[in-house]
Amino acid sequence: RGTCHGALLSALADVHLGRLAATSTTPPLALVTAHLGLDYISSAPIGAWLEAVGQVDRIGKTLAHSSGRILADGRIALRCAGVFQVTSRPVPGRNA
Repeated sequence: RGTCHGALLSALADVHLGRLAATSTTPPLALVTAHLGLDYISSAPIGAWLEAVGQVDRIGKTLAHSSGRILADGRIALRCAGVFQVTSRPVPGRNA
């Protein structure tokens, strides 16, 4: 159909939002996706340059929240928000 499949945009959003949250601490957190909210805004034509932008909204004891957008040639294609379960945290004074 000449456009990027929505599942590819979803996978990009999931990986991007998770990495944003995980790498917001030193050392990085171990996270798994608990919820991924997606709003498809417009199509991404095949061959378009895809770019993920986002922010960390909150890092708590058990959950991390981040949100962002996937752009196709600079135009918003997808709005996304993720909630991630913290599966392990670094122990102070202990090397991993």
